[in-house]
Amino acid sequence: MGSSIEKVKEEITDTWMEINGVNGVGLGEIDGKDCILVTADAKTPDIEKKIPSEYNGFAVKVLVTGPIIAQKNHKDTRARARRLV
Repeated sequence: MGSSIEKVKEEITDTWMEINGVNGVGLGEIDGKDCILVTADAKTPDIEKKIPSEYNGFAVKVLVTGPIIAQKNHKDTRARARRLV
Protein backbone atom coordinates (compact mmCIF):
# COMPACT_ATOMS: atom_id res chain seq x y z
CA MET A 1 0.00 0.00 0.00
CA GLY A 2 1.35 3.43 -0.96
CA SER A 3 1.79 6.46 1.22
CA SER A 4 -0.99 9.02 1.53
CA ILE A 5 -0.41 12.24 -0.36
CA GLU A 6 -0.53 14.20 2.91
CA LYS A 7 2.29 12.09 4.33
CA VAL A 8 4.34 12.44 1.14
CA LYS A 9 3.83 16.23 1.16
CA GLU A 10 4.85 16.45 4.80
CA GLU A 11 7.97 14.39 4.08
CA ILE A 12 9.23 16.64 1.26
CA THR A 13 8.01 20.14 2.20
CA ASP A 14 11.03 21.27 4.27
CA THR A 15 13.49 20.15 1.59
CA TRP A 16 11.65 21.81 -1.27
CA MET A 17 11.04 25.01 0.71
CA GLU A 18 14.82 25.42 0.97
CA ILE A 19 15.08 25.77 -2.83
CA ASN A 20 15.55 29.40 -3.82
CA GLY A 21 12.36 30.77 -5.36
CA VAL A 22 9.93 28.21 -3.89
CA ASN A 23 7.09 29.96 -2.02
CA GLY A 24 5.01 27.01 -0.87
CA VAL A 25 4.16 23.32 -1.11
CA GLY A 26 0.55 22.22 -1.02
CA LEU A 27 -1.97 19.79 -2.42
CA GLY A 28 -3.93 20.12 -5.63
CA GLU A 29 -5.49 18.18 -8.49
CA ILE A 30 -4.52 17.43 -12.07
CA ASP A 31 -7.22 15.83 -14.24
CA GLY A 32 -9.16 14.78 -11.14
CA LYS A 33 -6.15 13.12 -9.49
CA ASP A 34 -4.37 14.34 -6.36
CA CYS A 35 -1.04 16.08 -6.90
CA ILE A 36 1.60 17.97 -4.97
CA LEU A 37 1.51 21.66 -5.87
CA VAL A 38 4.63 23.79 -5.60
CA THR A 39 4.31 27.57 -5.88
CA ALA A 40 7.36 29.46 -7.08
CA ASP A 41 8.55 32.93 -8.08
CA ALA A 42 9.58 31.58 -11.51
CA LYS A 43 10.40 28.26 -13.14
CA THR A 44 14.18 28.49 -12.75
CA PRO A 45 16.76 25.89 -13.83
CA ASP A 46 17.36 25.11 -10.13
CA ILE A 47 13.65 24.42 -9.53
CA GLU A 48 13.38 22.35 -12.72
CA LYS A 49 16.41 20.32 -11.65
CA LYS A 50 15.44 19.75 -8.00
CA ILE A 51 11.64 19.31 -8.21
CA PRO A 52 10.59 16.21 -10.15
CA SER A 53 7.39 15.91 -12.20
CA GLU A 54 6.45 12.93 -10.02
CA TYR A 55 7.32 12.07 -6.43
CA ASN A 56 6.45 8.80 -4.65
CA GLY A 57 3.74 8.04 -7.18
CA PHE A 58 2.10 11.48 -7.10
CA ALA A 59 2.26 14.06 -9.89
CA VAL A 60 4.03 17.31 -8.99
CA LYS A 61 3.00 20.62 -10.57
CA VAL A 62 5.02 23.82 -10.30
CA LEU A 63 2.73 26.87 -10.36
CA VAL A 64 4.50 30.15 -11.09
CA THR A 65 2.97 32.81 -8.82
CA GLY A 66 5.70 35.41 -8.82
CA PRO A 67 7.12 36.62 -5.49
CA ILE A 68 4.71 36.49 -2.54
CA ILE A 69 5.19 38.80 0.42
CA ALA A 70 3.20 39.48 3.56
CA GLN A 71 1.84 42.96 4.03
CA LYS A 72 -0.14 44.69 6.72
CA ASN A 73 -3.44 46.34 5.95
CA HIS A 74 -3.96 49.61 7.80
CA LYS A 75 -7.48 48.57 8.83
CA ASP A 76 -6.52 45.00 9.64
CA THR A 77 -3.31 44.13 11.48
CA ARG A 78 -3.25 40.53 10.24
CA ALA A 79 -0.58 39.85 7.63
CA ARG A 80 -1.93 39.21 4.14
CA ALA A 81 -0.13 37.71 1.16
CA ARG A 82 -0.14 39.50 -2.15
CA ARG A 83 1.47 38.90 -5.49
CA LEU A 84 4.13 41.30 -6.72
CA VAL A 85 3.78 42.25 -10.38
